[in-house]
Amino acid sequence: GSPVKAVHAEGPLQSYCEVSVPYLFGGLTRASPIRLKCLEIQRSGKWSSFFLLVTVSNIIYIALAPELAAAAEAQGFVTEEGEIAPGEYFDYVCVFVLFCEIMTGVLAYGLYQSKNSYIRQSGYNVLDIIVLFATATELVAAALDTRGLTLRPFRLLRILRAVTRVSMFGGVKAIITTLSRGSGQLLTVFAMFIFFMSAFAIAGMAIFGLSFRRRCVVLERRIPSCTSDASSGWAPACDFAADARGDSAAWATAFNAPGDTVVIPGYPWERYCKQYFLGDSKLPRWERTHIRTPEMDAEYPYDPVQGIYHSCQMQEFEAGGNAAVWQTCMEVGNPSNGFSHFDHIGGAILSIFQGAAPDGYYDIIYRSLMSEPDTPSALIWILYFLLSCICTFLLLGLFVAVVTGTFAQVREAEGQSAFVAKIEDDDVSEVSDSVWIRDGKPSRELQEGDDPKIVRADSARSETEGGEAKAATKTLSKGALLKAEQEGLRREQAAKAAAARAAAASGGADEEEDGEQVIQRIAGEVIRSVWFQRWTSTVIAVHCFAMASDQYDATGATKLWSQTAYYVCNILFVIELLVRGAAAEGFNGFWRVSFNRFELLTSTIGIIGLATQEKFLLLLPSIRLYRLMVYFPTLEALLFSAVASTAAILNLCLFIMIVALCFSIAGRYIFGNSMDEWNRSNYGTFKESVLTTFQLLTGDSWSAVLYSAMAAMNGTLAQLFAACFVIIWFTFSNLIINNLFVAVIIENFQVSETIENIGKPGYVAQARESIKNGYAALYHSFNMVRNKQVLLDHATGKYAPKTKLDYTFLRSTKENKGKAASRHDQGAVRKAQLDVVARISVKRDAIYQDEEEEERETVIGCFGPENGMRQAFVWLGRRWWFDVMVFAAIIVSCIFLMLAPPNEDLVFESALSRVPSDSIAWMNRMFTVLFTVEFFAKVFTQGLLLTHNAYLKSGWNVMDSFVLIFAWVDETGIMAESGMAKVVRLARALRPLRLMKRNKGMRIVIDALISTLAPVVYVVVFALFTMTSFGIMGMGLFGGKFFKCTTPGAEFDPQAFTGGKAECSGTHVSDGEGTLWANPAPPGVLTPRAWIVEEYNFDSVYRAFFTLYRVNTIKYVAIIHHSGDLTAVDYSPSFGFNPIHALFFVIYLVVGALFVMNLFVG
Repeated sequence: GSPVKAVHAEGPLQSYCEVSVPYLFGGLTRASPIRLKCLEIQRSGKWSSFFLLVTVSNIIYIALAPELAAAAEAQGFVTEEGEIAPGEYFDYVCVFVLFCEIMTGVLAYGLYQSKNSYIRQSGYNVLDIIVLFATATELVAAALDTRGLTLRPFRLLRILRAVTRVSMFGGVKAIITTLSRGSGQLLTVFAMFIFFMSAFAIAGMAIFGLSFRRRCVVLERRIPSCTSDASSGWAPACDFAADARGDSAAWATAFNAPGDTVVIPGYPWERYCKQYFLGDSKLPRWERTHIRTPEMDAEYPYDPVQGIYHSCQMQEFEAGGNAAVWQTCMEVGNPSNGFSHFDHIGGAILSIFQGAAPDGYYDIIYRSLMSEPDTPSALIWILYFLLSCICTFLLLGLFVAVVTGTFAQVREAEGQSAFVAKIEDDDVSEVSDSVWIRDGKPSRELQEGDDPKIVRADSARSETEGGEAKAATKTLSKGALLKAEQEGLRREQAAKAAAARAAAASGGADEEEDGEQVIQRIAGEVIRSVWFQRWTSTVIAVHCFAMASDQYDATGATKLWSQTAYYVCNILFVIELLVRGAAAEGFNGFWRVSFNRFELLTSTIGIIGLATQEKFLLLLPSIRLYRLMVYFPTLEALLFSAVASTAAILNLCLFIMIVALCFSIAGRYIFGNSMDEWNRSNYGTFKESVLTTFQLLTGDSWSAVLYSAMAAMNGTLAQLFAACFVIIWFTFSNLIINNLFVAVIIENFQVSETIENIGKPGYVAQARESIKNGYAALYHSFNMVRNKQVLLDHATGKYAPKTKLDYTFLRSTKENKGKAASRHDQGAVRKAQLDVVARISVKRDAIYQDEEEEERETVIGCFGPENGMRQAFVWLGRRWWFDVMVFAAIIVSCIFLMLAPPNEDLVFESALSRVPSDSIAWMNRMFTVLFTVEFFAKVFTQGLLLTHNAYLKSGWNVMDSFVLIFAWVDETGIMAESGMAKVVRLARALRPLRLMKRNKGMRIVIDALISTLAPVVYVVVFALFTMTSFGIMGMGLFGGKFFKCTTPGAEFDPQAFTGGKAECSGTHVSDGEGTLWANPAPPGVLTPRAWIVEEYNFDSVYRAFFTLYRVNTIKYVAIIHHSGDLTAVDYSPSFGFNPIHALFFVIYLVVGALFVMNLFVG
């Protein structure tokens, strides 16, 4: 059974099984008083409330128990072994109440006999039984002194029963139903995923078994003291003067410590290697050492200590022989705490899963390439390429399809959105072109003179019955409905004001308007004014610019200007709020508009910020930046859709929070503080546990958490359980929860509306049309004066028509032209929409005219159908062998492009290294000539630009032309001496695209990709609005705080509030511990102190953008941990000083990364 809300029978007891629990004292009949009482308890609201209260109390205790135990231990209260903690008694009572709740249900309905039995009624009942059974198992294990792994935190899932019964959380029920219905398909895809991972793991074991444990290490050798380092103990005798003279006899010598892992420049810092043994491969390796042959001596370096050949320092060996080699290959252990390897199936699956997820995929590839140098690198790359294609792109993509498809089926089956207000069928009886929509219901007819910028239900127009109108109305997106609601409320106020004006003008009013009505009417006219909107937009822009300029290190004049702008802009926003309040019908009318509620909250925050001078509150009103989207119809539609989907996102976040808390609390019980020494992402405290669970949800550095969790456990079974715990949550959150975000976005965002809004003429088009009309009017007036159709009236000083008849005729002509222009504007809008639809459609190269029509046209202005040159090129272009020749030339030129160096000053080994450069140049020149002949054949057949089917009317042909032009510029050497020479040669990289042009399938994919650019650009702009708003907020929270001292000695003291920039001066002598260093220095090293800033910070808008972009790419763990250590400006960070700072990044990740970034998928 699935945890779906049960439908409890309200009929008589006869609808249930005749005898419940027959195995218990013969069972209880329908007439049994005990059974009737149990049924009464099950149906009682009071008992249900009691059971819920006990459940919530038990959940709170389970969540706080580890923290209470840690606090008690810190106070010296230690529970003896075998002693029961006082809080455990409360837990036992809660378990007993759960047992009673389950037993009353079983006695009343029966366990499983009929369809109305306890288990079959609801999946939540099954969950309760599982929880009770797990608790009983845990108690038995505790009674037998067997330390087990507790599952009590998963009792938190029981709260889902109460949540799904609340109407406002109906989206949670839809999510659970989706998981229930799609479980079969999800398990099938997951089984395929496991199968392919196992196959790749077995292949990896065959190639890389026992390979990852080997590293290049240094041998003992004598080195000059002036070049000694920490590994040799910093040899004290070093004469730099003798060194400068080249007097090597004055050098003192030292020995570097052998066995240290070689650190190489550049990632991955370590050099993996391979060992070679001779002799019978069936013998153990230690019996095959110290066997040498002249062939192997010439092929690989030899280590006389171990008696093996190895692959370390191959370049030095080839240049100077074995004497130049000072490294050897040894087994030092597998990386990632010893768990990433291909030595057995467990480690192989973990490594393959790390590559499929992916996280640190490059580490696996680096190790594979370096540890097995004899294996063809092409084979290794193909192996991992197939892993990415099959497991990452294909199978993990199937999870997206299953989750989104099942969610859509659930929504369709329910007949209503689980995330927005319900639209009843009887709410829409008739929808026509003159009806505006609010809450999915038709309202009044539009009055003449109403603003045409109203949300109409054109999509719901029906020629026959209103039923089609109902269905069409339901297809409107939630953003459109929300926008219609707000527009409808505004139109109500406008209609009432217009009615008042009409009544006053006609004199039909019985009494004059009172003062309040006059103020309301004037305020409404001000709000509806275009200039009012432009004025508020200007104030918002100035306010945001002032906030962006208010950096922590800004000059005094800039700070003064920003503070002045804060006061002025906030006062103006309060005035705007008062005007909107005056235009509304009392407070209820004001509060009904969601925009007014938002502006009231934002203005209140701004005023509090001015009163307290709290930087974050001063910058929080930057969220008003979204109001500027009103000038862009597509962005405005995206914004309304985002606001309309708020309920959906909150329902999804509630579901995530409940499940994530289960795993967070479970991690506290399972790991405790055992992971603290391995990783800062741990389960040592409740805060760290929640952050670690959230980190696994987003997928940032999940493999580090996995390997740290395994390293913190003792024993193979415990390590296996730790791996399963981390992988289960990571898999569920990334394959299910993240895809639910995509499903919600697809549900709430209509792509067709986005396309339609892109086609609408915006303010830029209106400005262009105004300029054109103004120029046309000026030109028309000038012609009238020049043709003496109007004369100067000396009495008035104005131009006037010669006669009244002329004036009447001209006025009539002007009105007709205005109507024609209006019809033209409507036609232009329709044409723009059709053009957008054509752009996003998959385009193919179409033949508009047949060959005879093409031949009748004149091309390039002078070559007619009878021209001999044109006929020759047309004949050549229609030969099949010419197409084959061009196709082969494209392939060969692409191969040359891959193998030859891009510039002559770059020399590297390749298949063309031994081919003379002149031969390569002649081959490229021959290809260029052939492509030029192809170009002329196409142009003489189709025409260049002015013919109906001209060559340059195709985007693919334009690309070919650019490639050809750059090729000839490269051949002629026009820019050989300029800095643009290399840029011109980069145009060669476009040659492979010519292959795609000749394949229809690939061309369709590219055309589809290009067609999505316009919607994607708008999503990018929407994301930039989000980043700007959060970036300005981040400047208020973290500006000037991401600094630290490079050495110890400036630690922050919270009691005295000292330790920071002032103390970070002078020098420091290292003690070998390196408190704040990633790589501690040896003792006795003199190091200057410096006050430095992290590369990620919020000291300016630019740096804030950079930091938030890094967070968007799910590389934020270091940032969020560092933010929790921040103290104040010019003070050193202190471990865990401000953990609340992490909430800022969590909110941004939900809004900016999980929601906005998934708009690209939607």
